[in-house]
Amino acid sequence: MKRVGRQVGPVLAFLMLMTMACGGDGDGLPTAPPPPPARPRLYVIQVSRCEGTYDWTLDFGVIVGCEVGNSGSACGYTTVRLSVEQAGVIMDQTTRSVYVCPGDKVYVEETLWGARDGLPYSCQCQIL
Repeated sequence: MKRVGRQVGPVLAFLMLMTMACGGDGDGLPTAPPPPPARPRLYVIQVSRCEGTYDWTLDFGVIVGCEVGNSGSACGYTTVRLSVEQAGVIMDQTTRSVYVCPGDKVYVEETLWGARDGLPYSCQCQIL
């Protein structure tokens, strides 16, 4: 009997040591993995303005406006490219940096002066 008791003690001690060394907190159950890091997930909601305009010298331009949203779990910066296209060619473009928090919407607008008057045009917004 004494011999069996001596063998159980070291085996039990070994099992307890292995349980604690394998990431448990000592209660014999594994701990939960850490949560994923909080990250922003930024996207263009819509191009909400694409409108021709003229300045005081009668130069033609296009006002490009879009909404940017964040469906992630943290606030973050992104760069938005606003562009105007005519006949399949990007006539003018610019970039704007915006800061958006989860659930928020940010409106970005810029007037682009590279388009030609009298031709159809389309506007695009893209997250870079």
